[in-house]
Amino acid sequence: MARVQIITTYDQGPYSACEALWLDLAEAAVAAGHEIEVLLGDSAKRHKRTSALAAKGARLRYRASIPKSKLLQLMRKVWDRTLAAFCLSRLIDSRPDIRILNVGTISEIALDPWARLLEESEAPIGVIVHNSPEIRTYSRKTEQRLSRLLQSVARAYFVSDRLKNNAEEQLLTRIPNVVTVRNPVNLDSYDMEPWPEDSQVNLRFAVVGRLDAHIKGQIRLLHALSHDRWSQRARTHARTHARTHARTHA
Repeated sequence: MARVQIITTYDQGPYSACEALWLDLAEAAVAAGHEIEVLLGDSAKRHKRTSALAAKGARLRYRASIPKSKLLQLMRKVWDRTLAAFCLSRLIDSRPDIRILNVGTISEIALDPWARLLEESEAPIGVIVHNSPEIRTYSRKTEQRLSRLLQSVARAYFVSDRLKNNAEEQLLTRIPNVVTVRNPVNLDSYDMEPWPEDSQVNLRFAVVGRLDAHIKGQIRLLHALSHDRWSQRARTHARTHARTHARTHA
């Protein structure tokens, strides 16, 4: 059986949507008899899925969460760039069979202490990326480090093709060993949501995701809606229907 180590960078609370995928992986791996070790923020102790994972036999290691103080956050940045990776390496297994880093945003891969843990790893590496913003620029140092790490990992998992494309466009490189893996559905209800009642609205459409163009990319939706193919769709449909009707009755 394999020794699988999962490191998740999230530490802003007990749980977020970015945690569902690795938790599903860890639960399935434990059930299959693999040894699972997870490094996460200490606030995750309060979440029921984390507690359940520990009860099933996974080894959980906790690190201190980022304090909500500007001074302490500054001290934390200094700590992350100096001794944090060394201390974390003493906390977790230094020789797992595979090491997986789960990040919210792709740039975290190039930040310490995470980058240092990947660079010093003797085990094959996998990274799970949940966000690669539509518009993003990197410093030259960050771009080079991020590109180098993505070129070296055994697998780079992106939760959508668009995120992978964003990353390759911004880094001007192809990322090898890429796999698109879907986030699990994490809903309390599967019931249909009713449309708001408004007799003045002639057109209704729904978009899954919060209204945040920088993260969710609604700018691409606006581009699509402003295109002639959209604004002239009624005439295009009518012409297509007429041609089809003519061929059918020829």
